[in-house]
Amino acid sequence: MKIHLGRKTILAAASIAVITAAGASAYVFLPASLLPHFVAGYFKDAGAHDTAATAADTHSGDGHAPAKPAEHDAHGGENAHGGEDAHGGEAAPIAQAEPALQTSALVLEVRRLQSIQERIANGDSSAAQLQRDILLSIEKDIRELPQGDYKRQDVFAVITYLFSGGRPETAQVILASKSLQPSMRKLLQGALHYAAGDLESTSEELRNLVPDQFPPFAGSHLAIVQARALEEITDAQRLGLLRKAVDLVPGTLLEEAALRRILDLAAKMRDKREFVATAQRYNRRFARSLYGSEFRTALLEGIVLFQANKAPLTVADLDTVVFQLSPARRNDILTEISERALRRGFKALCQYASARQKRLSVEQSPQWTRATLYRGACSVTDRKENALADLKTLDARDLAAADRALLTSAIKLAERTALAEKDKNLIAMAAVPKPELAADTAAFAESVRTRLKKTRTHIVETRP
Repeated sequence: MKIHLGRKTILAAASIAVITAAGASAYVFLPASLLPHFVAGYFKDAGAHDTAATAADTHSGDGHAPAKPAEHDAHGGENAHGGEDAHGGEAAPIAQAEPALQTSALVLEVRRLQSIQERIANGDSSAAQLQRDILLSIEKDIRELPQGDYKRQDVFAVITYLFSGGRPETAQVILASKSLQPSMRKLLQGALHYAAGDLESTSEELRNLVPDQFPPFAGSHLAIVQARALEEITDAQRLGLLRKAVDLVPGTLLEEAALRRILDLAAKMRDKREFVATAQRYNRRFARSLYGSEFRTALLEGIVLFQANKAPLTVADLDTVVFQLSPARRNDILTEISERALRRGFKALCQYASARQKRLSVEQSPQWTRATLYRGACSVTDRKENALADLKTLDARDLAAADRALLTSAIKLAERTALAEKDKNLIAMAAVPKPELAADTAAFAESVRTRLKKTRTHIVETRP
């Protein structure tokens, strides 16, 4: 890097590294004699920059790493750019750096909360208890905040706490601050109503707020809550809000929660493409989430809902969303699909799930036996399937009590179906006249007609 001092360009003789507020590093090369002047001017200007940046701080509880006390803007002071001291004047003493903006314990604890939530999204079972513990710690930090005008970063930290399941009565005092901007006050008030379970009041406060106006975590929380609380918006608008929540903080528990809600909404909207794409994204990014059971429930209900709406997913779509699951999860959801489809009378879906499960199972294993049962049970009326023979090969002792009852019922139904089919065939056969019988009948009819004709002739001839 070259430093221009007046009309003279000086090349590197000594170097220092400067860390910018954004976290990037820049190397500045100076002659050793000018190094004290550069440092003095840099800290003077950086201190002023930190003071001005306080009002624009957007890293309050939104999941970004807190600024380190030693970090400053790398633009340097007047002397670093060739001010009066750099022209050979008397060297000024090195200035003391002004204290950096202090990050409160509340903000640090909320950032810890967000880190723990990411661990939950990645399947860390110990993080669930840690989240409960840290919410209690945050509650204590809120009570210890100095009364009066609250810093912007502290307010956003409180909002994150409320949207994460915090107690609303703890944060009510923050509303008394006169320094809150109107939009921030509305967001805080909406968060308080949401934490209290009052969705109607939440909707009133948050209706006109825009997620992009706030730091990423606050904006993502806002978008998810708006999608839930605003009753007057369309499903397409709801979907847009949830997509915004995903885009603002990818890789976090908020993205994980938004994807689960998108899955539900896509099924309701009969949007197969969105449903399949969302399921794929979730499986790729949050397969181990502690909320994975809720995702699988939404996936199962969505698959059945598409079938109920007479817009079933194709076999290719079903394979896409099912086969990205782990083997154990895949077996579970195929079992659930078989059961629900059988109860609802969705034969094609039941046959798909039971056939896939049977193919993926070891022969004669409990999973294989159960899959054979469901395959037979949903195929008893299908002429192409030899369901009765398959069902009779199963040993009821290998099945659970509920499945043994299903086996008994399925065999009885299959036998009745087979008997009814046999009777139907006999009736059909009887209804079709045989050629030889038809010929005999015709001859008999002709003989009867001939005899009647002769009888009439005889009667006429013998009449007086």
